[in-house]
Amino acid sequence: GAAMAAVSGRIKARTDEGVAEPVTEADQRSNQVLVNGYRQRFPGLSILSEERTPPPSGPLLTEPLALPAGAQLDEDPVFAVEDVLVTIDPLDATVEFTENLLEYVTTQQCFVVDGRPIGGVIHQPFVDRPPTYASVESKQVLGGVAPQPPQGGAATTVTVSRSHTGGAVDMVSTLFAGHTSLPAGGAGYKALLVLQGSADAYLHVTKSKVWDVCAGQAILEAAGGVWTDTAGGALRYNHKDPVLKHGFLASASKASHATYIDQLRNHQVNLGSSLSSPSADVPAEMSFVRGH
Repeated sequence: GAAMAAVSGRIKARTDEGVAEPVTEADQRSNQVLVNGYRQRFPGLSILSEERTPPPSGPLLTEPLALPAGAQLDEDPVFAVEDVLVTIDPLDATVEFTENLLEYVTTQQCFVVDGRPIGGVIHQPFVDRPPTYASVESKQVLGGVAPQPPQGGAATTVTVSRSHTGGAVDMVSTLFAGHTSLPAGGAGYKALLVLQGSADAYLHVTKSKVWDVCAGQAILEAAGGVWTDTAGGALRYNHKDPVLKHGFLASASKASHATYIDQLRNHQVNLGSSLSSPSADVPAEMSFVRGH
């Protein structure tokens, strides 16, 4: 009963490709814990979430904050809390969650200063391992998934979306000679595939949102990888323009990224009109809470 209630939900929107975007009780419960947890512990933080602002809750995160056991940051930069934006995807791969494909499901949190990620957390709540944390400044990945270079067939594997493909499978086969595509659910899960060496790159050529992408970028960059739009340009994260319209490519190394970008040079992705304003694409149920 409780499990089925968590899966039940409604369709909040459809993508440009017609793919349903559901929201479930599990999305809302996770969002309530994460948003309220940050509001209580760090009231100065600005918070951008995929879901609506939840009602206040009782005390959360009452335990002292600590890194994973035995972990220590090599570099510990200090940022003013009012300069930090945290993006929250309370349940990535909701479609797969409703299909009981639970390995794909993640929660994602990313910390942004001046439009760029400085840290991220990706957690697979249905997989028996701790969250994966990253500090971009100290170039460290801690916790669940350890960075590994791709070996064998993984070195010529590019992961793509199973539900928002948008021609990515054909692009892999035609542009990246000798490479194969690996469809998978969830942006966070696919970022972990590249991190753990199960794929050399992650190509996405339909619209995405900042909360889908930011934590993955933080974790891969901390591990020495690269994450850009399909032209090789930097992605910028803010609450005023939360939709990414130029696709993205994430790669395990700078060398492989440069090779992929060179092949993509004449196949650029532009999913936004120059006549449209950022507000025209704002997801209906996102929420932004400015720190105080």
